[in-house]
Amino acid sequence: LDEAVPDHISEPRLSLDGVVLPRASRTRLTEALAIPAALASLAAADWGLEGSLLGTPGIALLFYGSPGTGKTLCAEAIAGPLGRSLWRLRTEQLLSKFVGETEKRLADVFAAARRKGDVVLVDEADSFLTTRESAVRVWEATMTNVLLQEIERFRGVVILTTNRDAVLDPALERRLIARISFQLPSAEERRLLWERHIPSRV
Repeated sequence: LDEAVPDHISEPRLSLDGVVLPRASRTRLTEALAIPAALASLAAADWGLEGSLLGTPGIALLFYGSPGTGKTLCAEAIAGPLGRSLWRLRTEQLLSKFVGETEKRLADVFAAARRKGDVVLVDEADSFLTTRESAVRVWEATMTNVLLQEIERFRGVVILTTNRDAVLDPALERRLIARISFQLPSAEERRLLWERHIPSRV
């Protein structure tokens, strides 16, 4: 696992307070994160969820939009308040020329993240989850199947990012709790970005 993805785990540098989003996107994100935020608090033990047959619910989010609009940064900001590390999975780390190796890497990474309870980010999810009807090779459909199964089984937060949400397999939709659009910031949002992230001495 470490050889396959040597630099995939990072500690969050900021919280959601440092992320500037349009009001509608922030509201949708806050609603989607209400469950994992509550489970991360002391209230989870009071509710007795550890012994429930329902288990801990999984949260799958899709962030879509143009490059450079903050999708990956927002994933990092989500992991911070939950007290979790971020497992960032990228195409070049997981894809293999050997038959069955990509699927094995995906399963191994999700199993390890599940044991630690961390947040998983699948960058460029369209590389793994293109619609199976358009698959040219058998392994492409198999890879999609494996990732869909891992997302469904994961009892934590999984975030998928893409610039091409239209090509994603339709079966992903029922596994998502929210789709959140990331757009280029407005003039007001750009001003907030400068105010929050440019050091005062500068």
